[in-house]
Amino acid sequence: MSDGTAILTLNAGSSSLKFGLFRIRQDEPLCLARGAYRNLDGAARFTLLPREGEAAVDRAVALAGPEQALDHLLDWLAQTWPDCRLAAAGHRVVHG
Repeated sequence: MSDGTAILTLNAGSSSLKFGLFRIRQDEPLCLARGAYRNLDGAARFTLLPREGEAAVDRAVALAGPEQALDHLLDWLAQTWPDCRLAAAGHRVVHG
């Protein structure tokens, strides 16, 4: 990432956490990563949707709940993109 500035999007449910990481660009955001943590109330899975030329990731993770998934996600992002600086994070909220 050239300037290292990114936006993190989140959508937490009762047993899942979906996410997207986007690099800020002048014309439109560039998606760096999209994925989800699923089945957080059981045998949790980490899924990373593939970008062009990459393979999908789907593996078991030892997590219990959305809070641990968020901690895991932030650690994974820091290791995968060490020069990335989050400028903002947004969370989807649904009203019934």
